[in-house]
Formats: sequence, structure tokens, C-alpha cells
Amino acid sequence: EPALEEVMGLMASKAAAEIERARIEGDLARSERRYRTIFDTASEGIWVVDGDLRTTSVNEVMARMLGVERGAMIGRSLGEFVFDEDAEDFARRAEARRQGVPERHERRIKRADGGALWVLVSSQPILDAAGRVSGSFAMYSDITELKRAEKLVRIERDLAMALIASEDYDRSLELCL
Repeated sequence: EPALEEVMGLMASKAAAEIERARIEGDLARSERRYRTIFDTASEGIWVVDGDLRTTSVNEVMARMLGVERGAMIGRSLGEFVFDEDAEDFARRAEARRQGVPERHERRIKRADGGALWVLVSSQPILDAAGRVSGSFAMYSDITELKRAEKLVRIERDLAMALIASEDYDRSLELCL
């Protein structure tokens, strides 16, 4: 009965393969749920783009930071949120990402209302199965208030230096008070 044993062996192999496939699918589903939970509950903005810098996904925090509906961002170019005067630096950093270079930097981005949003960007290239860069994943922390505070400190320092340099210190102090 070698034929029966061979059939039984094939059936056992097929069953083992199906069990392994089911285990892998379960692991993948759990991993996707963990990723989605992190993505949706992070206090930072998360922005994912493809190789052409087109938005493939953003979390609600990122959309809110930009003043845009989350769904309306899908397919939009990252470059749409860059001020003209920052375009050269943006292009240089985007090229570095295409080369697979992760980085952390400060960036001013354009909100939907035209206002500036200062963020600390931590970006990582996304690699496909062949190891080629197929996009980028980035987390954005709003540092706008920190930038405002830095500007106020600079203004206060400059004012203090001007007062100290003034020949009529008492008169300058009177004007400030």
C-alpha cells in the first residue's frame, strides 16, 4: 500500500502547510492591528508617502495639525505643504530619503490656511521586498510654540543689548516701561 502512504503523506504535508499559512495570517493580522493602534493613537502626526512623495496615509493628528480633512490628504504631494522659500531644502532632503537616508530635522510646513507650522520631523525610508526605497514614513512633533518662545527670547536679548548700548540708559528704560 505505498500509494495510500504516499497520498496520506501528501495530505499531511498539505494540512501542515495550511496550518502554517493560517498561523502566519494570524500573526500578520495581529501585527497590522498593533500598527493601526499606534498609528491612530500617537500624539505625534504621522505622514506616509510613496516614492513620488504622494500621501498614502496620515493619522488624524497630522491632518488636524495641517487643518485638512484626513481623507482629503490622500494622493496629495508633500510638496504642496512646503513654502516656496523652503523648496530647495525640501528637495535636498527628499532626495536623501530616496537614497535611503533617515533623518531628524526641523521644518516649517504650510497649513491649509497658509499659516506656518513648525515641526520636528523624524523620517525613515520605506523599503520594498527588493530593498529599494518605495516611500517614506515620518513622525511630526509640533514645535510652533517653542519657535515662538525662541523668537521672543531673541527679541528680548536684542532689546536688552540695545538698552545697554544706549547712551541715555534711563530714558531708554523709561520708554520701555
